[in-house]
Amino acid sequence: MVASGKHRTHHRTKGHSDDEDATPSWIDTLDQSIDDLNVKRLSTREKALERLLSILRQHNAMAPLASRTEELVELLTQRIQHGESPRETIMATKILGLAFINHNDEFSHYDQELLYQDAAHILRDKAEESKNKKIKAQCYETLALLTFIISSQIDAQMIRHDMYSILVANADDDEGDGNDTSDKKATNDDDDDNANGDSEDDILIATVIRAYALMFVTSFCQGPVNADIIQEEMDKVIGEVELWMDFPGLPQTAGGQAVALMFETLRSATGDDDSAGRSDQNELNELVHTLRTLSMEQQDDDDNYIFQDILATVEDGSQPYHEIEIKEKSFVLDRWSKIIPLNAFQKCLGKSGLDQHYKSNDVIWKLFGKTDEERSDSEDSAVDEPSLAASVKYANVSKFNKSMIYQENKKSRTKRLAAGRSGKDRL
Repeated sequence: MVASGKHRTHHRTKGHSDDEDATPSWIDTLDQSIDDLNVKRLSTREKALERLLSILRQHNAMAPLASRTEELVELLTQRIQHGESPRETIMATKILGLAFINHNDEFSHYDQELLYQDAAHILRDKAEESKNKKIKAQCYETLALLTFIISSQIDAQMIRHDMYSILVANADDDEGDGNDTSDKKATNDDDDDNANGDSEDDILIATVIRAYALMFVTSFCQGPVNADIIQEEMDKVIGEVELWMDFPGLPQTAGGQAVALMFETLRSATGDDDSAGRSDQNELNELVHTLRTLSMEQQDDDDNYIFQDILATVEDGSQPYHEIEIKEKSFVLDRWSKIIPLNAFQKCLGKSGLDQHYKSNDVIWKLFGKTDEERSDSEDSAVDEPSLAASVKYANVSKFNKSMIYQENKKSRTKRLAAGRSGKDRL
């Protein structure tokens, strides 16, 4: 049962002064914003959602939300189901992901699982019934993020299947009646995907591919998995993903990263860097040719580097080089199975939000493979220089030196490829 709109009060601890116990203003705003979700006026609810979106991105709200998590999730799912505007629905769906990121440690996994199942059911239904492609995309994005946080293998398998079916259905529609709606630009609802004026179709397909990739990580990258199962999944899905790489923009990049993730995972499972990942060598050659062409066609330097890394992973098993700055420190991620989840959390939190949550939020902390002991040492240290897991390396060098290192790595990779191909036909 959702609580009434009464404003919550915070009780002081005995022995503390009023100044010491003063509640930070953002916590009062958080409480009032949750209460305002009960108000009938749409404009009031939308303003409350705006405040919640900002607060939950910029603050670790685990403690103040401890007693209101279920209430907040129920209110958000109501707004997702019965939102009176696309903006209200999309914001509520985004905040639902943030609510799970801000779950308190004392909130049991069982209770979290119950909340997840209710939320997942509503997200699936809304995505299926809505004609608005941005609402569909946001539902899929949040559903995948929640499933990754809960680490539900059964649900991850279901979502992988659903996302694959959507890719197949949309590919059939595109080839069928010839109706092209790709020039319909998406309206800007504070969505990063709109920065380049991407179409609603592109945003939807890219989101579906990203959701599939995140569920692939959940299913195949978090423990030992039989390589034959991974190969079977790749044989089924990779062709559909490749089709969408013919479309410039978001689907192309999302598809390339998903393909690289699959090849990386298969090689990790087999322990064979020469494992092709495709039963048909001709198909592999065509894929490599496509990726090489895409790597040369990218106008943006970042996209160019991404496709060079994708090509290298598919072609010879080379690790990617993905640099990210958090709390004014630079980190290099060298596994697609780390890059893809981190991208998902950064998209939900925003760049500044990831900075804020990195140090104090357990959900983000675990992305970096941190132990409690490492966390304690880092928090007690005057200078925060965390020791990252093997897949995330601290890069304590200048941007100029990083660029030089990257260029040297590229040259070395080119030499290795040339040496390995001596006497062989070029792909």
